[in-house]
Amino acid sequence: MIKAQVLVGGRGKAGGVKLAASPDEAAQVADAILGMDIKGMTVRKVLVGAAAEIVKEYYLSAVLDRAEGRILLMGSAEGGVEIEQVALVHPEAIIRRHADPLLGLLDYQARDLAFAMGLGGHLKAAVAIAKGLVTTMRAYDADLVEINPWPSSARRVPTARQSNAWSASTRRSPWTTPPSPATRASRRCAIRTTKHRRIARRAKPA
Repeated sequence: MIKAQVLVGGRGKAGGVKLAASPDEAAQVADAILGMDIKGMTVRKVLVGAAAEIVKEYYLSAVLDRAEGRILLMGSAEGGVEIEQVALVHPEAIIRRHADPLLGLLDYQARDLAFAMGLGGHLKAAVAIAKGLVTTMRAYDADLVEINPWPSSARRVPTARQSNAWSASTRRSPWTTPPSPATRASRRCAIRTTKHRRIARRAKPA
C-alpha cells in the first residue's frame, strides 16, 4: 500500500492511495504519486506499508469541544467514509463521550465508548487507542486527532493504521518530534477543517 503524505483529506479519491503487488510495482506507483497535486498541495513523500484484508472499518476522533471546554471523543462503526456525511444522514451512528478536563479519558469512559461502538470483543485494543488519541491531543496541543478508517482485518483486532492530527496553535503538523510510546496510535498528521467542530455541535442531543 502506497499513500501520499499531504496535509489534507481525500487522498484516496484523488488517486493518492494505491495498491502494489510487488516491490517493482510499488516503486512505479510511488513515482507516479510523488509530485501529484492534491487539493493544492504537492506530494513530496509517500508512506509504504503492508496491505490488509479489511473486514470492518470504524471511525474515531478526539476533537476540541470549545463550548464544553473539554475534549470530545467521537466514534462510529461507519468508518472509511466522510464522517460529515454520516453526521448528516445517520447522526445516531456517532457515539460521543467527553474526556475529563483534568484526568483525560478515564478507563471506564474508554470502555463505555468501545462497547457503544460494538468493539466489546476487542476491548483492550480499543481502550488503548482511544486513550492514546486523547494523550496525543493533549501532548501536542492539537485541535483534532482522528483515525479514519480504523480497520479490523480478518486476522487482527482494530489497529490505528492511519491517523490525522491538526494543531491550530502551530498551524502545522504537530509531529515535529518522535512521539512517545503513549502516543504511537497516531502515525501521520494532516490538516483538517473546522467541519469536525460543526459535527460535534450538530451531533449533540437536543
